[in-house]
Amino acid sequence: MSTFVNDYILKLDDQWSEVNLLIDRAHLVENSDLEFYNALCRSASILIVSHLEGFLKELTKNIIRDLNSNKIFKDLPDAIKRSYCKKYLGFDVTKFGNYHVLVDEMVNEFSLYENFKISHEPFLFDKNRNPKPDSIKIVLDRFGIKDIFKLLHQSIFDRCFESRTQTSYYLKRMKIVSNLSTKEYPYKASLNKFNLSINNYGSARTLWQTYLDDLNVIRHSIVHGNSFNNTVTTKQLKERQEQAYLLQLLIIYCLCSKV
Repeated sequence: MSTFVNDYILKLDDQWSEVNLLIDRAHLVENSDLEFYNALCRSASILIVSHLEGFLKELTKNIIRDLNSNKIFKDLPDAIKRSYCKKYLGFDVTKFGNYHVLVDEMVNEFSLYENFKISHEPFLFDKNRNPKPDSIKIVLDRFGIKDIFKLLHQSIFDRCFESRTQTSYYLKRMKIVSNLSTKEYPYKASLNKFNLSINNYGSARTLWQTYLDDLNVIRHSIVHGNSFNNTVTTKQLKERQEQAYLLQLLIIYCLCSKV
């Protein structure tokens, strides 16, 4: 029986197909209908960000479904148990003087029950947020990944910013690996497979953070009417779409290696 995460991975291709449709259609009219071409490119730019925006919510739901189907509360990873208990206290550790003691007590209490199921809400924000690096870090931290961008920084996956050939190669590879590693629970994902380890980046921005920063700036300028011009080509859009898809798979793989 396949996992919920695996089923979700298989649906990602369909989700990205509408973006590819816009890009392909824009390419066809590039030299014959400039106004339509620009509208299609701007629409594709917004959809790329939109797909990333809803991604973490859907991934979190499916991770939680797999955990509830295969583990009892006391056997969950410690970070997940503690994050779930913060649902009742909030995430402001200064709210109570004995905040961490209260979390420990709740963890111990819930661990007594064999049929206790957790929900996805404590791992997400109340409302969808733009896929900013800090928002992604906060959600993944609640699962035990302290900083996803430290794992990706100076990894082999930075090579996708060198050329689209590299992006396409790693995207195809991660489609296969993420699919195979999540077919059953426990997942078979391992950070060691790609030599992913913590690489500090100080006050600088990593390539993946910069990529997300740029996507959000473009989306903001279009949605809020700050720009009515199209500044990207279909080639650039296709590369950004593949990078976004690759980032999704990398987040899935890293998260599955922790749970």
